[in-house]
Amino acid sequence: MDQDPFYNYKVLFETVEREFLYEEEVQTLIEKNLLLDRLKLVREMFFLAVIPAWSILI
Repeated sequence: MDQDPFYNYKVLFETVEREFLYEEEVQTLIEKNLLLDRLKLVREMFFLAVIPAWSILI
């Protein structure tokens, strides 16, 4: 390879306005009866990622 393929590559970041879930929305997610095991796993993984962040904010 004679040239660096990333020589002129520029990284651009977009500022995103983030929204937060309300307590009622979180409770709805917890209580929702999901029929597919795949969706149950996704919900569990979501809460495993979110709960440690809550402990920092509270």
